[in-house]
Amino acid sequence: MGSGRGHHVGESFDEIDHHVLVGLLRHKIADGRFLNLIWKALRAGYLWLQERRDSVIGTPQGSILSPMLANVYLHELDCFVEQLRQRYERGQERRPNPAYVTVKNQRRRWLDQTGDPQHPCVRELTRQMRSLPSKDPRDPNYVRVRYLRYADDCAPRRREGSGSGPELERHAA
Repeated sequence: MGSGRGHHVGESFDEIDHHVLVGLLRHKIADGRFLNLIWKALRAGYLWLQERRDSVIGTPQGSILSPMLANVYLHELDCFVEQLRQRYERGQERRPNPAYVTVKNQRRRWLDQTGDPQHPCVRELTRQMRSLPSKDPRDPNYVRVRYLRYADDCAPRRREGSGSGPELERHAA
């Protein structure tokens, strides 16, 4: 069965490098005046106990720009995870679960012999079938990478041993 590993990247936005962020924006935005406004918003600073402090890293928290600027960074993470997905996913369908197939065949034989779906053995085998996955959850030839992003949170899911977890964590850090 695949294991999930969540990574909360929200705290990372307190340490966004302004030069990297504006560099990412420059890839899509050619208007120097607009980029200058972004620089001003990033450098606006904040008040701490009635004292103005400069901000040299991070996005302006509480600003309407903060979620948009966070999404600029997260878009890069989205693209990276898509590359991981293409690299690590394999297989079209999981193979059948051998334990499920065994119980299913036993149930079919009992049903053929008795003709009674209410027979205690048939009922027990039906119960066992319902408790087992029909497909092999540990099929090494079927790997899927799942990635869920909501605002500034992401929860990548990977299959144990796929190697994508550490790569993703290095990229997200």
